[in-house]
Amino acid sequence: MRPATVLKVVDTKGTIKVEAPGLFSITDDPDKLPPVYPLFLGHKNEFSSPVESEEVWVINFTDNDQQLYWVRKDNLDDDKKLLVDDEGDIDILVNRDVNGSWGTLYFSDGSGWVMSRDKSKININADGDIIIQHPNPNRTITINSDNISLGNADGKSSHTGTFADELIPILNSITQQFKLLKTSLKTSPYTIPASECINVAMWEDKISKIESKNVTLE
Repeated sequence: MRPATVLKVVDTKGTIKVEAPGLFSITDDPDKLPPVYPLFLGHKNEFSSPVESEEVWVINFTDNDQQLYWVRKDNLDDDKKLLVDDEGDIDILVNRDVNGSWGTLYFSDGSGWVMSRDKSKININADGDIIIQHPNPNRTITINSDNISLGNADGKSSHTGTFADELIPILNSITQQFKLLKTSLKTSPYTIPASECINVAMWEDKISKIESKNVTLE
């Protein structure tokens, strides 16, 4: 993907001719250049209506210069800039407002790629870390080379966790010890009341519920 400038608008479907560093020079005859098509074919909003001299992004997926696509390089208005001003220099690739809501995909120097919708964001950082941010900071997920952090934007959760497959065998062992203790206490009439205080079935039921059926970690 590289920046480009629209030299000519070919038709009303968003087909254009462009000048792009490393692809085509501004001195090239636009009529002899290959067409560049909108990446979102059939997209019926303002972003599919380019004008001459406008800056766009050109994507070439292969070495075939007949397979070129563009997306608009856009800007955020002031109220939305507040959410991304701390990211550094930003190139907005796509920004769309729909029914009072909006979504943006942009590249930020120093931060990598960012997908944003309202106050929720997904950051793919330059170092490969992934941060999934929710408006509620306690719902933030950070994934890096060292760990997965739940509930903190800086990747340092206030509570550590353990895998159920490591915790459950330990709890089963403790429960087994309770069973042995309960059996031993039943051998004497003086300790039978104490044995009745040990509810092994309750522990076994709670242990079976530790492993969530909705979360899988390998």
